[in-house]
Formats: sequence, structure tokens, C-alpha cells
Amino acid sequence: MVIGRANWFTMMVRLGHWQTRTLGRRSGRGRTVLKVKISRKQCAVAPLSPITNPDAQKYESGDRVNLGGLTSGTRDALRCLQNQIVPELASVAPGQPLETGSTDARGFTVNSGYRPQAYQDHLLEVWDKWQLLKNNKQPKCQNLKTQLRKEIGKSGHDLAERPSAKISNHTRGTAFDISIAGVTASQIKVFAKRCSLEQGKGHGGGHHFNYLGVN
Repeated sequence: MVIGRANWFTMMVRLGHWQTRTLGRRSGRGRTVLKVKISRKQCAVAPLSPITNPDAQKYESGDRVNLGGLTSGTRDALRCLQNQIVPELASVAPGQPLETGSTDARGFTVNSGYRPQAYQDHLLEVWDKWQLLKNNKQPKCQNLKTQLRKEIGKSGHDLAERPSAKISNHTRGTAFDISIAGVTASQIKVFAKRCSLEQGKGHGGGHHFNYLGVN
């Protein structure tokens, strides 16, 4: 039987990222409906959430060396480690260069200290979405994939492993990341123990430390 074009109707319905085309045939007894799901027009992974927290925005802009947010015990441990690695700095007045986080030519650079929880949440989102897209080759996902790659490559991001979904030592103010030159791994281990520090997994050639003492 030949069905005239007038007996058919087409209706477009948009449901989230999906576009569904509904085709039906009119007849005296009603209509028969066929739904065809068409490929997504957008990437299946949603864009990164905007950073709205002021402290997190400051961190995102590159100001990641917030040592004032560390506990007093952690700051003392950081200075202890600094003095172990660069003995010449032992006589430097408190706050210089430790509090500024500036690079020291003799081999001690503070990369990250206290981290706002809002930024910790951002890092977790970056990690999870990168795991979904790192092997994705779909053209519609490449812009987001490029953005995620840039986020992971930013200095001071500890993404050697999945960030804590809850409060981390960075957000507690009991952890910091530094770059060290001129000393061996075994020496660093000895120095850290002297200063009540535990070395965690580093990233990008840096070193992560957690404070084990009483704050």
C-alpha cells in the first residue's frame, strides 16, 4: 500500500543534549509512532563548572602559594625543612622568603600551600572529566579536552592521582608542595622526618609533604 506524504507528520523534540525525531502515520484508528534517536550535537561530558568562589578564583589566576592558610605547626615544619635543605636561610628573618613563596636560587621553591575547598572541588572535577575524555577522539569533545589538558598542566596542580573528594590536607592547611634541587631522595627523607613531615606522591618533579605533628 502506498502512503501519501500528507498522511505522515514529523515533530522535533529536544531532550537535554539529545534530539529526538518522532515520525508517525495518521490513520482512521489513530497513529503509529516511531522514535529515532539522533546522535548528540554536543559532547556527552558537560563543560567545566565556572569558578565563582573569590579565593578559588585567586588560586586559579596563579596565586597558589598561600602560606598564611597553613596551620602554625605546618608553617614551622616548612621552615624547618627549608633550613635543613638550605642552611644559609636559617638566619633569614621570618617571612622572607618563606612567606612570599618566591623561588630561591639555591634549590628551594614553594609551589603550593593552603588550597581553598572550592578549588579542591574544581581539581576533582578536572580529574574525573579527563578520565572520561583522555582517549576520546570525537571532534565535538576536543575543545573541552584541550581545556582539561591545560588545567592539568598548570603549575601547582597535584594531579598525579585523583584529588580527595572530601577535605584534603591542603584544604586543612597541613600540606604543601615544593621543588627541591641539590639534595638526594634519601636526604629529603631524613630531613622530612626531622621536621615531622611525611612525603607524599609528588607531581611534575615536585615534592608533596604532609605535616604529622600537633597544630
